[in-house]
Amino acid sequence: MKRKRWSMETPASWFLLAATLDAVFTYIALRMSAMGNLPIRIVESNPIAVWVLDRWGYQGMFVFKGIMSVFVVLIASVIHFYRPVVARLLLWGGTLVIALVVAHTVRLMVAHRF
Repeated sequence: MKRKRWSMETPASWFLLAATLDAVFTYIALRMSAMGNLPIRIVESNPIAVWVLDRWGYQGMFVFKGIMSVFVVLIASVIHFYRPVVARLLLWGGTLVIALVVAHTVRLMVAHRF
């Protein structure tokens, strides 16, 4: 019997992958900056993430970013019942935005590392 795929499976997977890469590269950039391995100071630009980072450190930041990412997928899942195309566009758009943030973070690290 062929398994019926959830129509949101692919966009949700890409969104969660992009969000994970964002968390990982944010951690790497913040650590490199804090240790003085970069000539510039890199900071988290999300004020809520800064608040979480100040209070619970990098572990708290990973948990916060993970919870927010899963929350977005859950919202898209609810929207999917009423407007499937809008839900998929939400996840693909979010993936694009996060991918641009990851690319910018990597660009900053590479440009100022060498």
